[in-house]
Amino acid sequence: MDPFSLTSETFILKQGSTLITGSVFTLGAESAFVPDSDLTPNTLYEVTITTGAKDMFGNPLAANYVWTFTTSGAATRRPPTVVVTHPFNGETLVPVTSFISVVFN
Repeated sequence: MDPFSLTSETFILKQGSTLITGSVFTLGAESAFVPDSDLTPNTLYEVTITTGAKDMFGNPLAANYVWTFTTSGAATRRPPTVVVTHPFNGETLVPVTSFISVVFN
């Protein structure tokens, strides 16, 4: 993806009709939205990636991509854990130009 095309205008988080403000970060094919404040417990949210999001060749998504999720009942402050690493643990023949990344929960 073109990281410059993934912004708060193309990566949208809403609670009902209320826009949730935050920042978008992109590394390679992975993007993250970090809200400016904690989300509300027991609340349904909707995320939209708009057709303004483009690949490195300028091709936009064919249609908006929308999904929903509901937060847990209480705000929890669990310690972070590693979910995914790149390269994967024990991976061989990793190109010397690879990005090294880690995804936390």
